This record gives sequence, structure tokens and C-alpha cells, in this order.
Amino acid sequence: MAGITISGVLKRCEDNEAAPWLRYFDTACTTFGILGATLAPALNPPTNQYPTLDPFFLQNLRNSENQTWVGCPAELLYVLSGINSMRSLHHMNVERRQALSDLIQALLNFSPLAWAQDFPDIQYHESRSHLAHAYKAGVEVYASHIIGAPPGQHYLSYPHVVEIMRPAMLHLLAVPAEDFHIKSLVWPAFILGAEAQDIELQTMARTVFQRIWVSSCCYNVKNAGEILERIWAREAGDESSSSWLKYVWQLEETWLFV
Repeated sequence: MAGITISGVLKRCEDNEAAPWLRYFDTACTTFGILGATLAPALNPPTNQYPTLDPFFLQNLRNSENQTWVGCPAELLYVLSGINSMRSLHHMNVERRQALSDLIQALLNFSPLAWAQDFPDIQYHESRSHLAHAYKAGVEVYASHIIGAPPGQHYLSYPHVVEIMRPAMLHLLAVPAEDFHIKSLVWPAFILGAEAQDIELQTMARTVFQRIWVSSCCYNVKNAGEILERIWAREAGDESSSSWLKYVWQLEETWLFV
């Protein structure tokens, strides 16, 4: 209902000074909703909707890139939105299987370097490339928990996730604390940190969150770090009968780490 109301207001206020702010609010809510849903329990009752390639929705997400600080590439937000919708499906028909295949292909085809170089200011290309690589790896980790690898394929399998973890952490660490892009790393840093199973990768994740904290002084960053410590302690204590993602879904609090 809120989204409909905002859209209606936007149509009536196109020439009003408030329209840009309302447009920012609308796109920000969409972005936060997609990222927030990854760490929240699935909606009940389950929806019968499933992802389709919607150019209009994708364009709206592209607009959000210029209006929020989150930094997640629109193409990856779109894939995340589709993966989120898959969480409520209990069976797969032909159309849904095709939609799933399209999502996986879109994720596989996404080029962090091309996305970074599409930005007009060349001085930010390197930082944006590291940012996009980290987000793509984060989406791949999340996708591996929700939809898994296609039958007979390596992509999104557990071995694939193991392979991408260290390079992804290095991309996170390549963004210096004084670079404003550091504030956009919270979601991928949390996803990758939660997936980290050895001490070296966990230490890397701690360093990233320390840098984000120094840059932003946002208590949400401290909250994310505390949840990571709980996840790691749980796994070290052999209490991990379920995945870290299910553990986060079952927490009393619902977290939005962006």
C-alpha cells in the first residue's frame, strides 16, 4: 500500500520541489526491501509470483544507483529480488525453471569491470570494480543457499563458493577506509563474512568492518560485526546443525545491513 501511495503522490507532484525527495524515498525503499529480505524470514503465506525479466523494474533499480548510497549494481539487485521470490516456492513448473535459469545466467553474465567502467568519472573505476566484485560474490553466496547449483554444474556449488571467498575478501580490503565506497560494503561484507569458515577469512571480514566503522561511525556496522561473531562462535562450537543463513532468519531481531 505504501508503494502505491508514494507512486500516486509522485504522479501528482512531478513539478513540485518535493518530487525528487519522494522519488529517492521510493527507490531507496525498493533497494532496502530487496537487501533486507535476504536476512529476514520468508513471507507467509507464500506468494505464487515468480521472477520474470522485467525491463521496467530493472530500469527503476538502475535509477536507484544514482539516488542511494547502497552501491549495489542494479543488475545484481534485480537478481537478488528474483532469488528472494524463489524462497516461497514449494514446487517448480516449466515457467519457473526457465525463470530460475534466466536469473542464474544474468548473475553469471554480470561483469563488475564493465559496470565500473560505465561510470563517467574514471577516478572511481577501480573502487567501483572492487565494489561490484564483492557484491557479485555476495549474491553468489546467497544464491548458493537459496537455489543452489543447477544440476551437473559447478556454478553456485559449494566448491564454487569456496573458490570465490578469498578473492572476494581481497576486493573488500582493496577499498580504503577514506574512499566513500567503503560505506557501501556492509551487505556483501556481512554475507561473505558469515560464509567465512577459516580464521584468515574471518580476520579479513573483521578488518573490513573496522574500516567501515571508522568511516561511518554507524552502529548498524557494529551490530553486523556482533552477529558475525555469534555466527563464528556457533560454528566453532559445533552448534551449526543448520546454515548460518537459517540461523540469522531465526533470530528474534530482523536485521537490515546496508
